[in-house]
Amino acid sequence: MTYILILLLLIAFLLDRKILPDHKTTKSNFSNLINKPIIWIYINKSKSSKVWESFYSRRTIDNISTLSEICIRSILSKNNDLGKINIVTDDNLNLYIPNFPGCNEKIDKQSRLNYIKYNLLYNYGGLWVPPDTLCLTNFNSILNKLNHHDLVLIKNIDNNIDDTFIACNKFNPTIKKILENSQRKILDHNYYFHNQSGLLLNKLHTVENTYIFTNNINGKYDYNNKEITTDNYVSNNLTLFKNPQMVDFLHLNESKISKEIRNNWLLRMNLGQMLETNMWITKLFRFSLHLEQQFFDETNYDLLPSKTEVIDVSKKINLPYSPYLIVTKESSRNT
Repeated sequence: MTYILILLLLIAFLLDRKILPDHKTTKSNFSNLINKPIIWIYINKSKSSKVWESFYSRRTIDNISTLSEICIRSILSKNNDLGKINIVTDDNLNLYIPNFPGCNEKIDKQSRLNYIKYNLLYNYGGLWVPPDTLCLTNFNSILNKLNHHDLVLIKNIDNNIDDTFIACNKFNPTIKKILENSQRKILDHNYYFHNQSGLLLNKLHTVENTYIFTNNINGKYDYNNKEITTDNYVSNNLTLFKNPQMVDFLHLNESKISKEIRNNWLLRMNLGQMLETNMWITKLFRFSLHLEQQFFDETNYDLLPSKTEVIDVSKKINLPYSPYLIVTKESSRNT
């Protein structure tokens, strides 16, 4: 019994060490961030006394789910050298938006979120990223586009613009128009402008120098062009992304998961549970956090079909979404 307890404590210690980024704050790497874009992460929570072991030693967040915690750590660990990462909460919001008009409790959460988003992007520029975004590589491909484009967007599954991810240079005219509209709606006590903001973005982005990524970059579809859902993430089988080599990050959409009765238990899992399961999402987490995969079965390799170019390409890449990283005694699922 004592041996088992010691073993468990050792595993917990190693996991804790591995999950935390190794970056330290120094004068040299701080100076390298000057004039680099800001990566914005807004969390509608209050800070606690616990501290992020990260580039800026940020404090962690009360009541945040393990899923979002892992996602934020993945963003921090993979993008520290690309720019300044600002985690914004209600505690420090006034530092960026003085005299914030959205303190009225009657304002719905989404309207408030959108006002904050467009205000920060207009006044400071950078990349807006939801906190439940799992980073598999980094945001370099998006941020680099800002060197030659004023606005960078991503297509959604319905081929419209996904307004949850926006990158722009500061004082962008399209973002300004959406911000002015959202501010006017708040002051007029019209708390449903968030629907209009998405429509405006779809309409206005065409009038300026805009780059639009396909939804390959955020892993929306499998190789059969079927939408990847929470059911895929919680399955013990793996799903093959459409164009897997192009996937940089995933928006896991915690809000959507919380409304799914059959899957919302995922948000109640602790860190140990989340990193030790057979689920596909665990393999994605472990890959993003640079942890070795626990379940790998080479015996399935020769049994898998290689009839399509997509599968042939994925043979050559050692990634968690390759169909050749198979859970022991489980079949591969490509759809």
